[in-house]
Formats: sequence, C-alpha cells, structure tokens
Amino acid sequence: MIATNRNWFAPAQGVLKCLTDGETLTISLPKRLRRDLEKMAKAEGVSSSEYVRRAIKADIFRRALRATRRELVPKARAMGNYTDEDVFIQFKGVK
Repeated sequence: MIATNRNWFAPAQGVLKCLTDGETLTISLPKRLRRDLEKMAKAEGVSSSEYVRRAIKADIFRRALRATRRELVPKARAMGNYTDEDVFIQFKGVK
C-alpha cells in the first residue's frame, strides 16, 4: 500500500537515528495521559521515549520476577522455608 499522507516520508526529528538504533513503535495516547507522561519524563530528566522504554523494561522485569517467585515459592515451602529469614538461616554459612 502506498501512503497518501505527504508527511509519511518526512520523518520527525530523531526518527532517523532511532531507525538505526532500534525499531520505532507508534502509539496513541489520550491527551491527559500524554501530558502526564511528559510531566513525569521532565521530572526524571529524560525524554518521553526514554521514560516509556524504562517503564516497559521495569514491567518486563516485574513480570519475570513474579513468574520466578510463582515457581520457587512452592519449592521453598516444601523445604520448610516460609520467610526470607528461613532461607537465610538454612543457608547460613554456605559459601
């Protein structure tokens, strides 16, 4: 399909660099969410894109951590470990 939008071939500032560094994802946000994103990014001293990248990475990490926990908690409980302290006591002195 050929784009009929004249601006289709005129990349926004920074898009050319982004195409060489990674892939571009375009999303739509309600105005309020976009304003909140820009406010939070400014508070962190990063671009909106960097803020979103960090948020996605953090979400991926949290999901992986929860999945690992779901797998390991039953095994720990089977060994009699119910708290962090139980684990540390059991492995105290193990090097």
